[in-house]
Amino acid sequence: MAERKDLDKINQQDDTKAELEHEKASNARSRDKKTLRVGGYSVLACLIVLAICVVVNILADKLPTSVASLDLSSNKVYSLSDESRDLVKGLEEDVTIYWLVQHGKEDVPVEKLLERYESAGKHIAVKRIDPDVYPNFAEQYSVSGTVYNNSLVIEKGNASRYIPYQDMYSSSNNGSSMTFAGESEITAALRYVTSGEHPVIYSLTGHGEAVLEGTFRSSVEGQNFTVTNLSLLTEGAVPQDGAFLLINTPSTDISSEEKGMILNYLKEGGKLLLVTDVAQDGTEFTNINEVMADYGVTSRNGIVLEQNPANYASNMPYFLLPDLDAAHAVSAPLANGGYRVLLPIAQGLTVEDAPRESVSVSKLMTTSDSAFSKTSWMEMSTYEKEEGDTDGPFALAVAVTEPVENGETDIVWISSGAILDETVNEQVSGGNQDFFLNAVTWLYHSDEEGGPSTTIHAKAFDYGQLTMSSATGSALAVLMIFVIPLGFILTGVVVRNRRKHR
Repeated sequence: MAERKDLDKINQQDDTKAELEHEKASNARSRDKKTLRVGGYSVLACLIVLAICVVVNILADKLPTSVASLDLSSNKVYSLSDESRDLVKGLEEDVTIYWLVQHGKEDVPVEKLLERYESAGKHIAVKRIDPDVYPNFAEQYSVSGTVYNNSLVIEKGNASRYIPYQDMYSSSNNGSSMTFAGESEITAALRYVTSGEHPVIYSLTGHGEAVLEGTFRSSVEGQNFTVTNLSLLTEGAVPQDGAFLLINTPSTDISSEEKGMILNYLKEGGKLLLVTDVAQDGTEFTNINEVMADYGVTSRNGIVLEQNPANYASNMPYFLLPDLDAAHAVSAPLANGGYRVLLPIAQGLTVEDAPRESVSVSKLMTTSDSAFSKTSWMEMSTYEKEEGDTDGPFALAVAVTEPVENGETDIVWISSGAILDETVNEQVSGGNQDFFLNAVTWLYHSDEEGGPSTTIHAKAFDYGQLTMSSATGSALAVLMIFVIPLGFILTGVVVRNRRKHR
C-alpha cells in the first residue's frame, strides 16, 4: 500500500514537472512570437522611413536651385539681385550660356551663380563645354588667345558676348580683398544680347578733357553704351541721336559758340553728364558755369574742407565722404546699401533760386553743415577756416530736371574728377564707379516710366574668423571627441538593458 502511494506521488511530481515544462515552452513560444511581431514592426517602420527619404530626395532634386539651395554667405555672393531676376523672368526668347570648363576645374561661385540664373527663368539654358573635347569652340564667337576655365559665352540668335573668367574677379592693389562681379558681368551680357539698342555717349573733346578709360569705360560699355568722341568745332551741334553728352574734366573752358550749341541741345530735351575739377592754374570756366547757371546751379572757387570727422577720410579734411540722397535713383542704391563715395578735392556747388519754375534740382551728394570752401587753397597752410573762406553746406553732385516740349532735359553735375580715379574707387569698394554708372543709366532711362535700371554692385569675399583661446579649444576637443560619443554609448547601454528586462 505504501509502495502504491509512493508511486502515485512520483507520477504526480512527473505530471507537475511536465506541466511546468509545457508552460515554459508555451511562454517561450509566446515571447518568440512577440519578438518576431515587434521586429517585423521595426523592419516595416525602417522601410517606410527609407521610402520617405528616397521620395523626399527625388522631389528635392526636382526643385529649382533657388528653393533647394540657401545662400548663407554674408554678402549673398551666390544670390541674384531683383534686377537680374526681373530681366531673366522677362525674357521672351531662349538664351544659352555656354560654360567653358574642364571637368573637375569648376569654380564654385560661378557654378552656383549659373544655377541661380538657370532656375530664375524658363528661357535660360546653361550648357557645359569642355575645351579638351571642343578646343576651337570659342573661335566661332571671335574669341582669340587663351580661353581660361570658367569663362562664359552668352548667346541669343546672332548676338553673343564673351565673358573671360578673369573679368569676374578683381582684387585691391595690395591684394587684401577680393570681389566677385559675376552677376554684373552676366546680367550686362544678357542685356547686350537681348537688346538691339547700343546707345552712343558723345564725349566732348578739344579742351583737354580726360579720357574715360579702365574699369569705368569697360563698365559703361558693359551697359551696352558706345563712347564716341565729339568735336563741336567740326560737328557744329550736339547730335540728337545720342544717349547724352559727356564733358569729362576739361582743362580749359568751352567757347561762347560751344556754350550756345550745348544750351540749344539741352533746351531740345538733351542730356548732359558734367564732371569738373578745380583748376590748379586758376583757369576760369566761365562758359561752362553759365550753362549750369541757366539751370540754377553755380560753383564756388576753391576746394571744400570738412570739419565733421564723419564726412572725411584719412585724417585729411579734403578727402570728402559726402552724405548721399536716399531718395533719388542715382544715389539711393548706394545710400540704402551702406556704400560711400570718396571725393578727394572737390568744388562746392550751390543751388540758387530756380531761373524757371519748371527746373527741379536734387542734391545727390552734400557736405555737412560745418564744411567750408577754402579760396586760397593753392597756398593753404592750415585746415582751419580763415577769413575769406565761404561757409557751407555745399552740394558736391546735383541732378537737374526740366520738362520741355520734346521730352525732358536732364543733367548730372559732379564737382570732382577724382570720382573717376581707379585708386580712389578701390578705397570705397567701387562706390564711385557705381555712382557714376547710376548717373549714366539714369540719364539714358530718365524719360522712361519706372526710371532707370541701377547697376549691380560687385560682391566682396569677406570671411570672418573665429578666434578662441587654447583652453576653449581644448575643452571643445574633449567635448567633441570624448563626452558626446560616451553619452551616446551610455544611452545605448541603458536602452538595451531596459528592453532586456521587460
